[in-house]
Amino acid sequence: MEQEQLLNQALQSLANGDYLKTIEILDGVTDEVLKAEVIIFKSRAYFLLKRYQECIDLLQNNLGQIMDLNANLQLVYLEELCFSFLMTEQYDQLKEFTNQVINQSDIARVQAQAYFYQGYLNCELEQYEEAYESYLGYMQNEDEQSIQYSNIAFAAMKVGDLLKAREYIDLATIVHKDRFYELVLKSDIYRQSGENEIAVKLIHQAYLQYVGGAIDQELLLSKGENKYVLSMIEGKEAQIQNEYELLNQ
Repeated sequence: MEQEQLLNQALQSLANGDYLKTIEILDGVTDEVLKAEVIIFKSRAYFLLKRYQECIDLLQNNLGQIMDLNANLQLVYLEELCFSFLMTEQYDQLKEFTNQVINQSDIARVQAQAYFYQGYLNCELEQYEEAYESYLGYMQNEDEQSIQYSNIAFAAMKVGDLLKAREYIDLATIVHKDRFYELVLKSDIYRQSGENEIAVKLIHQAYLQYVGGAIDQELLLSKGENKYVLSMIEGKEAQIQNEYELLNQ
């Protein structure tokens, strides 16, 4: 009972953003029955403190404990470990781990997220054929309502499958009709398809959001979208505005 109370106190500290206190309290939870939960929540504190290597070490050393948890907790574990590998540029370890999850997990949602991180990494490495294949595996295993179609659209565009890219970006914009990233990506896809008029309208709409302060650039950077998206905007303000004005003369 006392151990469970400590665990609850740690969870409260985690919810309150006191991550160091969370770790301190969890160090006092020694009940083997609670070990898996302790690992998950301590790793979360490390993750939120951006102490990524400690997060990796804790999770990797306790893989067996975590894979026995329910799907939701396994997804938290997967996200933390994959993102920590990305942030520490341990790309080979990320590939090895995601392959292990895909081959060993019997939970479709967990497999889907492993495929997703493979696709994300391959895009970062500009290995677009591999990224597209991984994203297709992600799409086949993920719940339809949760699919990040914009990522698949980007990979499809990069491999030259513009019809599929348009199909996926249209699905993405059903959910995120006026979101900055989707507007920029959709503009690029339409421009590559030769439909410049639509492309200009879309990029101008995105540009107005950018200069209007509607874009959280820190969030954009944390999502890994900054490099691609802002390269479509920064330094091109005059060109975007001029194209739009010529279009509407």
